[in-house]
Amino acid sequence: METAGAAPDGSSGPRSLVERFQALLAVAESITSCRDPEELFRGLARHLQRVVPFDGLGLVLLQPERGVTSARILETTGAGFTTLPECPIDGTHSGWVIETQQPLVVADTAAETRWPDAIADLRERGIVSFCSLPLTTARRRVGALGFGSREPVAYTSLDVTFLGEVAKLVAVAVDNALNFDEAQATQRQLSTERDHLRLLLDVTNAMVSKLDLPELLDAISVPLERVIPFEVIPSETLEALRRYAWPGNVRELANLIERAMILSKGRTLEVPLAELRRRRSRADHEDGPATLEAVERMHILRVLGETNWTLGGPRGAAARLGMKRTTLQSLMRRLGITRPRAA
Repeated sequence: METAGAAPDGSSGPRSLVERFQALLAVAESITSCRDPEELFRGLARHLQRVVPFDGLGLVLLQPERGVTSARILETTGAGFTTLPECPIDGTHSGWVIETQQPLVVADTAAETRWPDAIADLRERGIVSFCSLPLTTARRRVGALGFGSREPVAYTSLDVTFLGEVAKLVAVAVDNALNFDEAQATQRQLSTERDHLRLLLDVTNAMVSKLDLPELLDAISVPLERVIPFEVIPSETLEALRRYAWPGNVRELANLIERAMILSKGRTLEVPLAELRRRRSRADHEDGPATLEAVERMHILRVLGETNWTLGGPRGAAARLGMKRTTLQSLMRRLGITRPRAA
């Protein structure tokens, strides 16, 4: 432990071991499921003030990937919480505590010459002596916990020992809260990816079952609006999509729609038409099975062959294609698909 004039044991008044044990138990019970640093601070202040002298609490969180710390301060005078600007880890007393993993006691800030900017800030807040302890779990270094007093020589070695036990509890609670936030952020990202995958599946199913492009775009507008709330499809966009030959089959159209999801910021579906203009015209592909209609016809014929031309039923072609039997029959008529005669 680093000390600068710590108080002799017992100089701060009689505080029985029973009282401190009760306070420690109360802290453990109050912060076990705490998800909010401000709520955690209030719980600490409420349970510790009768056994440890302090006028302010400081929670310093380490951000190792950026090499900085962020801090929140709670003053017991009723001023509420204060968020401090981020600081380089090597420029403050809290950074020293985090790096060395040792508690720090300063009995008189006026006599402390290290970390001049940080100490000057404490003095401006009226802090005369303070104790800072590392917040560390088995997983990582979380930050530091500070107790500040307006009285000099406020913290004894017994205080530091007791507050070290408090810091262990706080470290676990804060780490759990941070992990909870990270887990929530990951869950939101996974939900977004899931929505995109569902969208592509819905779009692909719609493209397989629709022949007319306006009808197709109308069908996929519902899943698209789950991701981008567009209301207008420009006529230029509709005409360009209608004229394009789609040599890459339904996957190419799905990729284009996915690009539109990224580009569309307002209420209009913004399709990157420049990409279509750079490709060959529809006439260049009329000799092969490159049009969307031809791809759909080939897909339906393949499914019909796999189901032995059974249209209805749970294992029939209509179910495989995700459409009603009557819809499939209509598509077959429009595509000129007829069952081959038996040899």
